[in-house]
Amino acid sequence: MAAAGKGYSLGNAGSALLGLVIAWVAFRLTQNPGHPVNPVLALWLLPIPVMDCLVLIVRRLQQGRSPFSAGRDHIHHVMQDAGFGPTRAAMVLTAVSLACGLLVAQAMRRTSRTPCCWPPTCCCASAGTC
Repeated sequence: MAAAGKGYSLGNAGSALLGLVIAWVAFRLTQNPGHPVNPVLALWLLPIPVMDCLVLIVRRLQQGRSPFSAGRDHIHHVMQDAGFGPTRAAMVLTAVSLACGLLVAQAMRRTSRTPCCWPPTCCCASAGTC
C-alpha cells in the first residue's frame, strides 16, 4: 500500500506494457477487416505520446544527454509544474488526443486525401513532402 500522500508509479515495466497495449490496439484497429481504421487516423489518435517522445529525443540530444535518461521534461510533468494536478493533466491530454483524432476522422470523411499534413505538421504540406 502507498503511504498517505504518496502515489504509485508505473515504472519501466508498466510504461512498456502500456505502450505495448496501445500499439496492439492501434495495429488491431488498422489491420482488422471487421473494424477498418486508416493507419493515419490511428496515429492521430495518439498525437501526444508520439510528439512528446520525438520532442524529448531531439531536446535531450541537443543538450548532449542520452534520450533514455530520466527527467521531468515530459509534457505531463511540465503541466504539473504549471499547476495542473495529475488527474487534470491526464484528462486534458486525453481530450486533446481525442479532439485531434476526431478532427482528422471528420476531414477524412469529407475528402479523399489523407490528412497527413494537418496541424501541427502543416508546414510539410507547404514544403511538398506529403
